[in-house]
Amino acid sequence: MTEISFLADEVLGVVDIPWSSLSLPSEALIGISPDYIAGTTAEGVILLDLEALFADDRLIVNEEVV
Repeated sequence: MTEISFLADEVLGVVDIPWSSLSLPSEALIGISPDYIAGTTAEGVILLDLEALFADDRLIVNEEVV
């Protein structure tokens, strides 16, 4: 399991999403590579595949520890 953290100015909400409620990404999602999407919910929430996203060499990650 990969552990990550995000620095955010504000969190608007947190939701538990059961894996069983996820569907395959719709082709209607424009601008997001399906390689980075773990699934979508009926409400339109997109769950990102962070391991795939962070494995992309085009992503620049600031690994500075504060």
